[in-house]
Amino acid sequence: MTKPEAPEKPEGGEEAQEAEPTKEEQESEKDKKESAGEPQESVFSKISYTISSACDKINKVRSTLDNDIFRRAYAKVKRELTAVVRMLLPKRVRGHVLAGTGDPYSMAQIMAVYGVLYPYIGKRVKLTPDFTRKIAGGDISIRGRIMLFRIVRAAVVLILNRDVRRTIRRFSSIMRKD
Repeated sequence: MTKPEAPEKPEGGEEAQEAEPTKEEQESEKDKKESAGEPQESVFSKISYTISSACDKINKVRSTLDNDIFRRAYAKVKRELTAVVRMLLPKRVRGHVLAGTGDPYSMAQIMAVYGVLYPYIGKRVKLTPDFTRKIAGGDISIRGRIMLFRIVRAAVVLILNRDVRRTIRRFSSIMRKD
């Protein structure tokens, strides 16, 4: 058996002249013709579609937030996360800190933050400011317990809760849709 011979290619640019345009070229020419005739309508229709789809998502989220399933799931997540955060917080903090930035303005900002935290840390942590030189030092003692079991328990309880799973599934389906 012999192989059939390939047809000879014409010389020069004859092949390029006879070739038909590809689908991509035809579609791009078609798009150019359509956009040249009606540019405003397509832009306004796209904007209108975007706004309506955003409003639809907002309405779906609002209806989900008003649902009893979401309320039960939110209460469960809040209860478990509050317990984990309370467990992670230290039971006892004591210390004395000497701090200075060399800039009175930035040190005053640090003192303002300390003033906001003072009701929580009170007399247990004392901050001595140094407005003239850059310095950081002191002694801090923190005591508490971190129990891995409590964190794992909270994760398992939330994963196994039907309302939490439904709420996660609902929000992911809302965000996935265009």
